[in-house]
Amino acid sequence: MAGLTTAEAQVAVLDALVSAAGQERTWAIVAASSGVLAVLLALACWLVWAKPVGVGAAIPLGVLGLIQGIAGVTHFVKASTELQTLPDLVREAPHQLETRLAPVAADEVLAGQVAQVVDGVLLFAGLVLVTRRERLRGIGLGLLVMGALSLALDSLALERHRAKVDVLTTTATQLSGS
Repeated sequence: MAGLTTAEAQVAVLDALVSAAGQERTWAIVAASSGVLAVLLALACWLVWAKPVGVGAAIPLGVLGLIQGIAGVTHFVKASTELQTLPDLVREAPHQLETRLAPVAADEVLAGQVAQVVDGVLLFAGLVLVTRRERLRGIGLGLLVMGALSLALDSLALERHRAKVDVLTTTATQLSGS
């Protein structure tokens, strides 16, 4: 970014951050939608396939789907708020990108790593339970489905959070070097 004016550096940084926030909103919609689909699948298992395996699978699908749906909506609202405040923040207080947003983004990376461990535990528990009796087999199947889905979504989220940390850490040098 050598040779850029402060205004040009701010526009470049703002474009990168707005793009990251837009992607975060898109993936939040995907996460919320997958949670809603899991809850609907749980209802179908509970009501339509009313055998012990179906009822067992409905429990983790419903609970974890509800959690995932709520988390997706929360992330969407957070990304939307961030998207609205970014232009003012970059223009008026660019130092806060490094002091305020970078630590939050680093915490999101750590939370993503913890979420991956939890998803791995869910997958392992699902594998153990799938070898048991009918209702436990259903719970194991539900845990396998939700653990795999959550692991995929959390892995993608972790990549996005790491990219955001990279953008925020290079932002300080771009704006201070201008």
